[in-house]
Amino acid sequence: MTAQSKDWVRENLAVVALILGILVQTAALGWWMSSIDNRVSTLEKSDAAQAAFPERIKGLETAGDDVARRLDRIELKIDRILEERAIVRENTTNDARTKEQTR
Repeated sequence: MTAQSKDWVRENLAVVALILGILVQTAALGWWMSSIDNRVSTLEKSDAAQAAFPERIKGLETAGDDVARRLDRIELKIDRILEERAIVRENTTNDARTKEQTR
């Protein structure tokens, strides 16, 4: 290198270092922004997935209500059947007693 080029490097070394520093910071900023964008995209996807939960809960509540109504009807039918059996047993017992008394 010539003396003139060495003088230019000494005089402009601070400017070159400043430009390199700005370029490195710009690259780091771009990298940071892309990671932020990725995180925001992930959060938006999970938010969209959770948006369906209230509708699913309403569906489950409706299904639960339907199951409760069916169980009530089953209980009523069982109670009716048990009452009918009790009446039949009572009539059978009364008929047997009547037959024994008439003998």
